[in-house]
Amino acid sequence: MPGDTAMTDAVLADGTPAEMAFGMYKEYKISSYVMLFMLLVLISIGVSHVLERKWKLTFITSSGGYTMKRRHFFANLSSILLFAILGTFASAVVVGGLLYFLGSMGLSLQMPLAECLAFGALISSTDPVSTLAVFQQLNVDPKLFYIIFGESVLNDAISIVLFNTFSKFIGVNVIHAHAISYAVLDFVGVCVGSIFVGVFFGCVSSLALKHLKHLTLMHEVSLFLLFAYMPFLVAEVLELSGIVSVLFAGMLMKHYTSNNLSPTAQDMYTINLLPQPLNLGLSFFTMERGLSVPFMLWAILACLVARAVHVYPLAMLRNACLRRGRSHSQTRLSRNEQHMIWFSGLRGAIAFSLSLSFPLPFREQVRAATMVVVVVTVLVMGGLTVKLLDVLDIKRVPVGLYR
Repeated sequence: MPGDTAMTDAVLADGTPAEMAFGMYKEYKISSYVMLFMLLVLISIGVSHVLERKWKLTFITSSGGYTMKRRHFFANLSSILLFAILGTFASAVVVGGLLYFLGSMGLSLQMPLAECLAFGALISSTDPVSTLAVFQQLNVDPKLFYIIFGESVLNDAISIVLFNTFSKFIGVNVIHAHAISYAVLDFVGVCVGSIFVGVFFGCVSSLALKHLKHLTLMHEVSLFLLFAYMPFLVAEVLELSGIVSVLFAGMLMKHYTSNNLSPTAQDMYTINLLPQPLNLGLSFFTMERGLSVPFMLWAILACLVARAVHVYPLAMLRNACLRRGRSHSQTRLSRNEQHMIWFSGLRGAIAFSLSLSFPLPFREQVRAATMVVVVVTVLVMGGLTVKLLDVLDIKRVPVGLYR
């Protein structure tokens, strides 16, 4: 046919016949799909052996870092770090210490100190999503919004590393001073190393998707997911915290890598994040019977006490530092704002996911107590947020300051 003859006779600028070039393009396209499929299969095999129960944390922390805004976040970074680092550590120690004391008095579940501290670490992870949604809807002062939001994001990483650190002492009969020193150094090293791995992959993903042209939608989404979860595997191989690495990789990918994606690819990744909270709600109906009700009730009280123990002193310290430094970029936290920060200590998916990997024989008791704390804080404290904002007369701002 004439069209076939024209196709056969046509040549490209470099002298390659058009038909041959078209065939080479089809072979390249097919081979790229095959290689991508094989790569994803290999990654899935590795993930299945490494992740176990941690896969839920990977998705949750990746989305937490990905959805972070940076404008007011970095403006309040010093306050966020104060509450996220010192506050989380203090909360873990207070919760663990209280539950250990109550257990030794026969008033609660009797667990060794290491297990109590591990539980204190996991339950110190806050997730005030409902509170923040109300804040944004009612245009609450961005300072308060981003202090609570930033604390909840960064304290996830601190809680996870603390949980892993305290878990190493489970089963140890005698804890020596040098073991504590090693634990502190291990905590710092894991945090720094994990952050470095996450930042590295975040930068690499941004450069890769910026300079790789003519990618299909499948290639874009696949590469984005690959770079989002590769930090976890690399960090775990290096005996670091893969969850912390994923969190910081997600933070960088949100602000740099996502801008190099097509709008359709960005929508596809957003849709991928939607089903993740479903597991938490479904797990409420799978709790086993014969659990410790006193432990659940004391855990709720311990969380409230620990929240107060670190929020008010750290807020006073922040105000004193601002007063001495005469900072014009940040304003002091009023007493009512401090009450609101204390009330915003809701627990959520990170705490529950960590409870799934709690060592035996107390895993079921810890999982049930964590679920009860999550449900009570979300339903009661989250549900009363609007009322408390009115009672405390928290400052509102014009629409648009959250953007």
